[in-house]
Amino acid sequence: MTKKWIVLVLFFGTVSQPSVFSSSVRLMENRTTDSHESKKATDEKKTKEFSDNPLLLDGITLDYSFFSLSSRGKLTVVAGDPYSPDAVKIPFRVYLSRDGKQLTMGKANIRCQASEIDLADVLAYAHVGDDLVIEPIRKEDAVAKRIIPLKLFWFLKLPFKKGDGC
Repeated sequence: MTKKWIVLVLFFGTVSQPSVFSSSVRLMENRTTDSHESKKATDEKKTKEFSDNPLLLDGITLDYSFFSLSSRGKLTVVAGDPYSPDAVKIPFRVYLSRDGKQLTMGKANIRCQASEIDLADVLAYAHVGDDLVIEPIRKEDAVAKRIIPLKLFWFLKLPFKKGDGC
C-alpha cells in the first residue's frame, strides 16, 4: 500500500506541478506587461507636445520675420497650443551666441532660469549677426530649443511676391 501512495504522489505531484508553474509564469507575464504599460502611460504624460512655434512675445506668437535687435517684450516658451488657456509655461534660459561662443551678459545671466524673460535685458548686449539661443532647462523639453539670428529691423518689409509683375 505504501508503494501505491508513493507512486500516486509522484505521479500527481509531477503532473500538477507544470500547471502550477505555468499559471505563475502567466501571472508574472501579466505583471510585467501591466508595469510596462503603466510606465509607457506615465512617459506619455511626461512628454509634452509643442506647437511649431512655442515662443510667445507679450502673449502673442513670435513672428521670426519681424524679430530684430529692436524687438522688446516678455518672452515665454509654452507647451501645447499657445492660444489655449491650457498652455503650460516651460522654464528656459536665453543667451547670445557670437561666432559660436556664448556671450557673458550682466543682468541676463545664462545660469538663471525663468519662465518669462524681458528681451531688453538680453538684446542690450547684442550686435547684428549674433544668435539668440532659447534653450529649455529640462531635457524632455529640448524640442522647443530655438536659435534666432539677429538682424537690423527693415522698415520697408512688405509682402512682395516674386514673379507677379510688380
